[in-house]
This record gives sequence, C-alpha cells and structure tokens, in this order.
Amino acid sequence: QSRQLDYYLGKGVNNTSYTDAIKQNNGTNTWWWLRAAASDRANGFYDVYRDGRITYNNASTTGGVAPAFRIG
Repeated sequence: QSRQLDYYLGKGVNNTSYTDAIKQNNGTNTWWWLRAAASDRANGFYDVYRDGRITYNNASTTGGVAPAFRIG
C-alpha cells in the first residue's frame, strides 16, 4: 500500500489538484519519474508531467526524479 508523503499532503496535492507537484530545472517546468510502473503498459512507468498531471513514459526515456522518503 502506498501513502502520500506529508510534503505533498500539506500542499493539497491530489488527483484533481496537482500544480504543487510541478518541478523545475533551470527555471523551466520539467517532468519527473514516479516509482510506480504503469500496469497497463509493457515498459511504462508513471511520471508527473510538466503541468503536474500524472502521465506515463517508456522506461527507456530519460527524466528527472524527486528524491523523498518517509520513516515509519
């Protein structure tokens, strides 16, 4: 079971409000990988797109990550 990180919970990020999940690289919105595989795709993983929506990309695609962890 997956749990939402407190950081995103505190920012109100959910399935309909996700602008605070947007990340930037050198001042430009960019996409970043999530850890979950897209079960309906042979080689796809979920990512957060430039506008904050959850999408998917092929595993061979290069993208950023947003490191985070939870203890407990």
